[in-house]
Amino acid sequence: MSSDNTLPIVSVVAVVVAALALVFTALNLSVLSNILLQPNIDTGDVEVNIEGAAAIQFIDTLIDWGDGTIPFGSPTENLSSYLGVWLPYTAGLAVNEYGRVSTPGRFWDRADVEADGRRGGFRIENIGNVDVSLDVKSAKTVSQFLGAPGVPFVHPEERLQIYFENNVTGSCTLPVAISAGDPWVDYTNISTVDETICNDFNHAPAAGPNGIIMMDVLISIPSTTPSGAKTNTFTATATGL
Repeated sequence: MSSDNTLPIVSVVAVVVAALALVFTALNLSVLSNILLQPNIDTGDVEVNIEGAAAIQFIDTLIDWGDGTIPFGSPTENLSSYLGVWLPYTAGLAVNEYGRVSTPGRFWDRADVEADGRRGGFRIENIGNVDVSLDVKSAKTVSQFLGAPGVPFVHPEERLQIYFENNVTGSCTLPVAISAGDPWVDYTNISTVDETICNDFNHAPAAGPNGIIMMDVLISIPSTTPSGAKTNTFTATATGL
């Protein structure tokens, strides 16, 4: 009898083993399926390093009043690029009063007037991609500028001055006074050494696309000034912030 019972037991064990094998096979297939169907994910990076570049340019590179004479009886003639015209000397004149139309050919021509109809000064543009501080200087003193070659002309009424304002709103956010005064308020004597006039010259103001500062020039010419062509160079230097 015991041998008869062995066969069914063996059969049951065989069925159980076969079932377990089927289960393990199904599990293995499931794992394999999961492995095969998993998305193959990897990453790639894009890197670029944009270096700061401090750069400025003079949009207008020449202020020229042409030939002219000082009217008889006038102690001094003022040439101002603010209105692009000359005016008789008057002490204590406010900056917005500088300029009056001259008679072409008799006194001086108007300075080159821009599209806004009133300005003939320099425009300095921040063409870099960083904000900068801005220094300016003159190659000559007023005495050297108005004098004969190698012979400075000294007169108490002679003047070589500069005045600044934003041509594009928000261009200079930190204007600075220089040693002789505040060139953002009124015409101020320019030095022959670098002096900072703006501690933050914006490269991309909201009113942009680029920051632009207006630089006007005033020359006071006494009647005893030696004749001849007078030239001078202004230099602007930008330092990245």
